[in-house]
Amino acid sequence: MKIGVDIDDVLVDFGREIIKSFNEKYKKNILYKDIKSYLFWNDFGISKGEVFSLIHNFSKCDKFLDPDLIEGSKDVIRQLNKKHDLFCVTHRPKIVKERTLIFLKKHFP
Repeated sequence: MKIGVDIDDVLVDFGREIIKSFNEKYKKNILYKDIKSYLFWNDFGISKGEVFSLIHNFSKCDKFLDPDLIEGSKDVIRQLNKKHDLFCVTHRPKIVKERTLIFLKKHFP
């Protein structure tokens, strides 16, 4: 069977990292529970371009390649991969594609 696995907040705790980056940059205190969707610009009150810039800047830091993984995600992927064809899916912007591939190869070979 072919299975698509989302990256953000399925394999990696990406949402919390973006919220942390936003709070540091804009001196805010948005909490994860305050986020209603992955259209962060709606909850952050900034433009879509500013959110993509925030993600792009985060992708340059070491934490992007060694983020907090969702508990158990490696074990589940390892088990599924034994019997199924797995594909990662994401809505991440193209500007972080290369660093995302590096992350995936490192943590989910």
